[in-house]
Amino acid sequence: MMNVMIVTNSRYLKPAVVMLYSLFLQEQGEVTVYLPYEDLTEDELSGLARFVESFSGKRLVPLYVGTSFKEEVASRNGIMVETYYRIIGWGMLPQEVEKILYLDVDLVIQKPLRGLYGTDMGDQLFVVCEDIFGKINGFHEGNKRRLSIPADGNYFNAGVMLVNVSELRRTGEVEKILKRVYEHYERYEYNDQDVLNEMYQDRLIYVGWDQYNCPPAWYYLNREAAARGALTFAGYDEIREFQKAPERFAADYVNLTEQIAAQAAVIHHLADTKPWGKNRREGSVYDYFDRCYYAIEPDALRAYERAAGQRAGTPSTPVLFYYGVRYCYNILNDILGQFELALQKRGVRTVAYDEQEEGIGGLTRFMGKRFLAVVGIQSYLFSVFLKDTGMFLHDRIFAPKFNFVLDHPIWLQNQMTELPEGCFVLTHDAHYQDFIENFYPKVSGSVLFPPAANEKSACDRAFSERAHDVVFIGTYGDYREKCRQILECRPAVRHLAAAYLQTMRRFPELTAEEAFEQTLQARGAAVTKERFLELFFQMKPVIQAVMYYYREKTIGTLLEAGLAVEIWGESWKKSPLAGHPLLAIHPDVTPEESFAILGESRVSLNIMAWHKGGFTERLANSMCAGAAVATDRTTYDDGALQDGENIVMFDLKDLKKLPGRLRVLLARPDELEALAKSGARYAHSFHTWERRAEDFLYLLDELSM
Repeated sequence: MMNVMIVTNSRYLKPAVVMLYSLFLQEQGEVTVYLPYEDLTEDELSGLARFVESFSGKRLVPLYVGTSFKEEVASRNGIMVETYYRIIGWGMLPQEVEKILYLDVDLVIQKPLRGLYGTDMGDQLFVVCEDIFGKINGFHEGNKRRLSIPADGNYFNAGVMLVNVSELRRTGEVEKILKRVYEHYERYEYNDQDVLNEMYQDRLIYVGWDQYNCPPAWYYLNREAAARGALTFAGYDEIREFQKAPERFAADYVNLTEQIAAQAAVIHHLADTKPWGKNRREGSVYDYFDRCYYAIEPDALRAYERAAGQRAGTPSTPVLFYYGVRYCYNILNDILGQFELALQKRGVRTVAYDEQEEGIGGLTRFMGKRFLAVVGIQSYLFSVFLKDTGMFLHDRIFAPKFNFVLDHPIWLQNQMTELPEGCFVLTHDAHYQDFIENFYPKVSGSVLFPPAANEKSACDRAFSERAHDVVFIGTYGDYREKCRQILECRPAVRHLAAAYLQTMRRFPELTAEEAFEQTLQARGAAVTKERFLELFFQMKPVIQAVMYYYREKTIGTLLEAGLAVEIWGESWKKSPLAGHPLLAIHPDVTPEESFAILGESRVSLNIMAWHKGGFTERLANSMCAGAAVATDRTTYDDGALQDGENIVMFDLKDLKKLPGRLRVLLARPDELEALAKSGARYAHSFHTWERRAEDFLYLLDELSM
């Protein structure tokens, strides 16, 4: 039987779960975990108990200590100097407990601790770890500073401590020490080192830090000292000199960091080296030690969730975000920024990389590192190939990779075909999802993951006070220009493109690929999948042309029927509709400026860029702003989006019905407002970035199983 004592709270529940999981992997026998606590919730406490007891022979014994437990000590930094005495003195441990192993929760146990626990303590009170030898912390060789009470009475342990409970009871040491502590509390405020050191002076057995308490640091062993049998490492000043004279430094020191990290039974993540800490420092030295934690954290959190029925926290490995091109008023980076912020709010660490500022070269600093995920948006970075190594750069960045693709996949053909393993696509259209799985086998998977509403779009402006009836925010594209480009193609391509354009115009309910397949069938052309993709790639101008055609036709249909439309998009001044008395053309606006316009609108008109099964950020933002959305029909199906209930859908094939439907709704403001409010409730329930962050974390859980 091994008796262990830990201390944790809500903030440190996750590392406590990971530490216990690592301990139970190493200790197959019976282990009783004693837990002095004061600020764990009932759910957390019961969840932790179920987690511990899900392992054979393991049990948890909570010891409620109350709020007074820390009020009578000078430092508030957790379990303090006289903790061990007070728990024993208060009779909180059963009489059969003869020894107990205290373990900090910011540890990872890599090897069994039976040898440490079985130490013959005799009449000694504690088995403790010496501090790091040498000058690595600015102290001289042999220093045991963490084991002598500092001036503020902060702590007496180095994270791992075996307590001789039976000897403390036998000698009456508990009562004697507590009496001295309380007598000196008011007078000395725990700054009297003689009193505090009396607790354990000359009653210690030392074990090596490199085995049982190895903290993340550079371990450069002094060669000359090692030859004399001394264990001396380079201090920070010497390590800084390494940058200036690496050859001389290498002659004097040998780097044992990786070997020490691998051999240590206990890794102790101190201060700003904690992998789960929001303010942790980044540095290559920590990579050796982070791996110890990251290697088991996902399994530990899953085991806790299975046993406890609740989460102990989010994974600690960061998500790397690739920011890129800033066209379309930086909308793509805005979407990515919203996603990153939502993950941060859930406690996920993130790292941002701006390709526009750093180019490709800066990516090399991520090689060899592990991330929870890497996320880009229509990014080419995943396709970067290192010719000298014969591999993709991202073969050396360890994480599942996700590329947001918000256009038809055919527009990003290179990103779909030239990429390493473990690359996924996040798309907003179910048909695009099918297309990727059908035509791009190198993509590891596609996920329906539409962009959500920007939180700044939310608006509760009274419907009756809104200034605009029907608004459209978007650019104009001239389909005639695209048709001229088609006419300039070589005859074989031109004839096929003309037939394809005619099919798309006549059957606008079809996806781009369905219309192209129908065009080929009508021409009696049976092609392979590879040839289909090759020809379809050449038809991109056709897709743009028909998209521009129906955008112009939709606006024109409303104007011809006598409905006024307000457009924000300077490019519309070049359209044939410019000058129509019912059309008001306003200057371009940024995405953020558009939120204010939507908040002043009753109807937000949307015309898809041929996303036949899609849901876009424009829909989500419009709904959250409280506008009723009218869009061409989409087959996007989440079970809650319903035409006539929270959205208005119209058919491009039957545009003449749209003006009448909008006119009726505008004439019935209560009915229109009810539809808009229903749309807002729908968007706030299904299309927030908080919801996307939660879905993404569950997706990562599934991928890691």
